[in-house]
Amino acid sequence: EAKKIKIIAACSLVFIFILNFIPSFSRETPWYAKMPIPVFADAGHLPLVRNDIKEIDRILSVLEELLADPDHRAYVLASSQILNSSILISAHYSLNRHRDISRRILRTNDVDKRDGFPQKFLTAKYVVVADPIQFHLNPQDQRVIGIPAGLVLREEGIGASFSKLPYEFNLDKNVKVYIYKKIKPFADSDLEALSRFL
Repeated sequence: EAKKIKIIAACSLVFIFILNFIPSFSRETPWYAKMPIPVFADAGHLPLVRNDIKEIDRILSVLEELLADPDHRAYVLASSQILNSSILISAHYSLNRHRDISRRILRTNDVDKRDGFPQKFLTAKYVVVADPIQFHLNPQDQRVIGIPAGLVLREEGIGASFSKLPYEFNLDKNVKVYIYKKIKPFADSDLEALSRFL
């Protein structure tokens, strides 16, 4: 008797879970989610669909060619749903390729108070930059992204140590992506200026 009650209770919980899960990924809200008493989720949260996966693939293919030297690394100066280091690092799961190159993309410091000065950026041979600069928080809280990205795009200060390569990638929401190569050591004055800003 007790065993039957446990089985019924478990099946009921699974059923409720499924009913609660369906509205989150449905284009239309089911009738039961519109009840006056909010028991079930009613807002749809459809999975993010990328229309630019071929461009992500292209970025990784180019990086694969550029990072021929096993000691070279790439750093992503972007932090949004459109582009960030995690997107490039984990893209091999959906593309079924680029696993090796994903390991040579450095994780980005993207939140000032949490991550601090972007030391890994200083070690990268290549930098991937989005235009407009991509943030997922207020830009004032992501100076570790905004300031170096702006300098690289303008090739000023610390950005003068990089040269823009002849590649352009077009991501969703009209975001353009460029790759820059480090061509000379950073000047001490530029490093000091960057550390003052960050």
